[in-house]
Amino acid sequence: MIKLAANQQVEKPLYILNITSGSNHHNYVNTSHYRYHLEIGANCKSQVIEHFVSVDDKPHLTGSRLTANIADNNHFSHIKLSIENNQSHHFAHNDILSSRDSQ
Repeated sequence: MIKLAANQQVEKPLYILNITSGSNHHNYVNTSHYRYHLEIGANCKSQVIEHFVSVDDKPHLTGSRLTANIADNNHFSHIKLSIENNQSHHFAHNDILSSRDSQ
């Protein structure tokens, strides 16, 4: 869990780099699952960048899940970059709950 206390104005984004590689076995697909939860306090400004990359050209499966509870009066931005090879598959699910007067 990643927490940001109330009344914080974060200047730089939280950058999360997820690196996945394939397998050298032809009948095997490497699988990686990434899971993050954010708790953002009231009156904050923040940005999260999730970046997914492959380190080789072998097949792999990436699963990702991001959940976030965003308190009142927030400015929250989320960017997801998937720069994985063309042999890979990526499945993702995001649950972002934002409270009153949040953007």
